[in-house]
Amino acid sequence: MRSSMKAAFLLVVSAVIGCDPTPCDEALERIHDAETNCPFVPDTERADVSMVCSEEDAIALELQADCVEAATCAALDGSNTAAHRALSECIAGLTELPEEESEEF
Repeated sequence: MRSSMKAAFLLVVSAVIGCDPTPCDEALERIHDAETNCPFVPDTERADVSMVCSEEDAIALELQADCVEAATCAALDGSNTAAHRALSECIAGLTELPEEESEEF
């Protein structure tokens, strides 16, 4: 099953069950969506529906989602080591997000 179909299925299941996605679910979905746009990034399963998370967890996942969405495919798949390192530093909160996406990030 393609990842976009998986995401749609999870949203339908979530709607049927009546559970609203948590901020963590939404951030994880953003990360998954960003990664699936890159051909050499391994597909990750998103099976958690309405996962319980703390406010701190949600903030950390939202930061990670912001970083992943701003990254190039070369940063995500590791083929550009400098960009991958910048992505890692962004996720760790060591650096700010770039003003606009560049080839380096």
